[in-house]
Amino acid sequence: MDYLDRTKDVVREHAPDIVQRFERLKERASRAPEDDLFLRTEIAYAVQDFSRVAGPVLPDTHPLATEMAELATSAPDVQSKDVQKLIAKTANLTDQRLVDQIRDVVDHISSGTADPEHPDVLFSIDKLNRAIGTKSIVNDVQNESGPQSTDENRPGLHPSPGGGHAEENKPSADQTTPQKEEGRAGPQNAEPTTKEPVGTDKEQNTVDKEPEAQKDPDAQVVQKMSMGAALVGGFSRLAGALATKLEAEPSSVSPGWLDRAREKSQRHDAARAEKDMDHTAHLGSEAIEAMQALRQGPGSSILAAISEAAASDPGGMSAVLSEMKPGGKYASLHGQFEAEKQNNQAFASNLENAASKLDAYGKGREAAQKVGETMSTTTRVEQRFAQIDAQIGKEAESLPGSKAGTSMVEELGEKTKELVKKAVETLARLFRAAPSSGPTMSPG
Repeated sequence: MDYLDRTKDVVREHAPDIVQRFERLKERASRAPEDDLFLRTEIAYAVQDFSRVAGPVLPDTHPLATEMAELATSAPDVQSKDVQKLIAKTANLTDQRLVDQIRDVVDHISSGTADPEHPDVLFSIDKLNRAIGTKSIVNDVQNESGPQSTDENRPGLHPSPGGGHAEENKPSADQTTPQKEEGRAGPQNAEPTTKEPVGTDKEQNTVDKEPEAQKDPDAQVVQKMSMGAALVGGFSRLAGALATKLEAEPSSVSPGWLDRAREKSQRHDAARAEKDMDHTAHLGSEAIEAMQALRQGPGSSILAAISEAAASDPGGMSAVLSEMKPGGKYASLHGQFEAEKQNNQAFASNLENAASKLDAYGKGREAAQKVGETMSTTTRVEQRFAQIDAQIGKEAESLPGSKAGTSMVEELGEKTKELVKKAVETLARLFRAAPSSGPTMSPG
């Protein structure tokens, strides 16, 4: 940090935004522990950014030089080889905005807010790679035929304010300094294409200096799309904007790319929906087990008494539960049930657990139904959950709810309640339609 602090005045002349970012980093560093990996990575980024403007800031002999270089050009938490290659390229890039966009992609993938296999993310990675390729071509042309700035005008070649020697700060033969490539030489360099320094709001992409016919359309897409905002907003929101952009500029990509992206996106969404349905089915199994455990555990005698009353009542279980309330036909059962909850902690805990599991299944089931409606697979979703819905319904409709005169099934959301009742009725019809030659199955 001291090396960076001593170099910031030189960097500020060419990239004040980078210095402002560093000042905020210094403030955070004063409060964070030294072993904070995130902080160390941010410092490594600062070292790279400073070096991009003023030449190498740390001498090779500095004990942290290797670590800083590795942290700035790698992402250990990201499995994607394409992303790893992308972040590794930042060491040789001169366009600070492009570097920031790459880091945004890496950050969102590392934090889990973006899937590296999702078409939206793959599209962003592809556009960044194309932009890098375009910049390399333009820089090669400038290096071969464009006006060359003198060594004296390049801030990276004077004795380093960070503490190194001129020899240590001199770029290698295969790495051109940003001032030479981007036309940011000193005042003596009067070439008309001189542009604002890297990292400033006025900086313009070198590609914009090329004639329209020579511009890479893919690079234009990267410039026009606010990738930083798209990433912050979440990659899922990029799909609609992406489709609009591609339709407005069909020459930006190959004709079949959008179809392939949509197909892959559909497969991705289908796989995720399948995983979510597996989880919901598991929640259903847990809810069924919790309700069955309630019948067999402490306090089950009151539930047995309710079942006996239902067996002798013409209206069955629904009639008994609806009258289990003060002043109702089965007010005495209601009183016993409430007393059991008050006096038997184990029974009350099991009852609460069953209600909680049922609620979790209800929310998952409604979400699955909405996914089915969105993907036009409603029938398949209902078939997938038909048996679980029926079991849930049979168990929940015979247990008292939290409100007097109701059953647990009444506490489900309206859509889930409708689905489980439908499944119970379907199952009952199947039982009634059983062959008369065999033992008749009873839905009750």
